[in-house]
Amino acid sequence: MKNIFKKLIFIFILLTISIASISFANYDNEVVPISMDGDMPVDITSSQDVVPPNQKNYFYVGTDDVYLSIPVEGDVFIVSGGTVNIDTTVTGNAFICSPSVIISENATVNASMFTVTNSLNIVGSIGVNVYNVSDDFTLGGIIKNDLFNTSNKATLNGSIYDSANISSENITISEDANIEKNLNYSSKEVINIPDNIVKGEIKYSLIDTKQDNSFDLNDFIFSVISFMIFVIVIFMISKWLNCEVINNYPDFAQNLPKSLLYGLLGLIITPIVCILLLILGVTINLSLVLMAIYFILLFISSSIVIIALAKLMSDKLHTKFEKANDTLLSILSIAVLSLVYKILQLIPTFGIIVTFAFVIVGIGILIKSIIPTKEQKNS
Repeated sequence: MKNIFKKLIFIFILLTISIASISFANYDNEVVPISMDGDMPVDITSSQDVVPPNQKNYFYVGTDDVYLSIPVEGDVFIVSGGTVNIDTTVTGNAFICSPSVIISENATVNASMFTVTNSLNIVGSIGVNVYNVSDDFTLGGIIKNDLFNTSNKATLNGSIYDSANISSENITISEDANIEKNLNYSSKEVINIPDNIVKGEIKYSLIDTKQDNSFDLNDFIFSVISFMIFVIVIFMISKWLNCEVINNYPDFAQNLPKSLLYGLLGLIITPIVCILLLILGVTINLSLVLMAIYFILLFISSSIVIIALAKLMSDKLHTKFEKANDTLLSILSIAVLSLVYKILQLIPTFGIIVTFAFVIVGIGILIKSIIPTKEQKNS
């Protein structure tokens, strides 16, 4: 009993140190440290102590305003209690959670942008997709692929080179807007769309105004942080126990079809087996145990997928940051992927598909890790 207690204390201390070390991450002067300083805006044009030259990635967590004007050769990850203003080129993705986000006229995000905010204003250019959840969304710039937006108010004055998917009670599309492909929108009423704005098909669905469609940023942040901590705990326990789930992550893409198959079969067959065992009567206890395991698998399945993807992501980061600790890189990757996952969950319809896919794949990974391999059978 004492040994178990000591191990639990060890896990707790290790987890606490790992999470705390994120706030001081600075790898070989290529990653900007996460800051918790003062009330002054974080202006990366004037502080060489905050931002190293030729920065590869930018990380920030704090309450300050963030003004980003030095080019970033990589991804941007910002969680701020103030206004975030990007006025430069970002070669990778942008993950932003803040009350207000501005992508200025001179700004370019070459990859995708994931935002959770009260207000998002895009005047610059986004190279791939935009995934946004906000109260107020305004597009005055360019999105070169698709827009996925959920907001209370949406205003389109710019260009979308692919399709626009919008769920909003109030949608305004001006004569200056341009949508090269399809417009799929949900609103409380059919909107007036100027001629020749949408080149493809227009599909409309009614929003149920009786439902509460308001978005609370504080609740979302709490949900993301809770999910991050949960996934990190699962990761640390799996690492400590040397679980197959951690060891088999390099084969994630290769074994994805098998994981999908095992997960789908497990999702369908397990409840059927439990019902049959209950009907037989003499195996009630076995049925209850199996059902409990089933619900545990459902509960942790998404976390397993996040961990597998985070390990792959941390391996790629390790090639850039050779001096960085593998566990810390994995935790940073989990934090980023957890935020992305939670944002995707908020997108109507698409979020349900993503959640369902993660559950199936996660169950499949767990089942596959239990099934003995040929090497294990021969040994």
